Amino acid sequence: MKIHQEIMPEIVHLFDKTVGCVMAFEAEFEWGESASGQMKEALLVFCSTGETGDGCVEVSPRMKDLAYMGFRPVALVRANSRDVSQFAIYALPDLPGWIMHAISKESENLVQDAIAVLDLRSDETGPISDKDSDVGRIERG
Repeated sequence: MKIHQEIMPEIVHLFDKTVGCVMAFEAEFEWGESASGQMKEALLVFCSTGETGDGCVEVSPRMKDLAYMGFRPVALVRANSRDVSQFAIYALPDLPGWIMHAISKESENLVQDAIAVLDLRSDETGPISDKDSDVGRIERG
């Protein structure tokens, strides 16, 4: 899946509904004895969200909790309102390459898994919110 760097006018009408946000936590660890053995890793989590009436992204309680723990938003997920399994991931500008790599490697499966759970649950009980959802799985990037 191509991770978009900006919302492109030619496809924006296809993905007309904000369904979530990918948030990342920067983890640094050392392996080996040398300083060159340091690696950075992004732990990714998907948070379902929507838009406010004025077109801004709604900040859910779960997103706030993750921000307090050191996570930050790195991508916006927009879907086709008729079929949320059709979605696009838009990375925020100016992200480091290693975070972009984690987003491109992990976010598609993370979002697919979350949408599958949300779809299944919404069929049974109506839409759910982050507070009662367990779809925010943490992935290593």
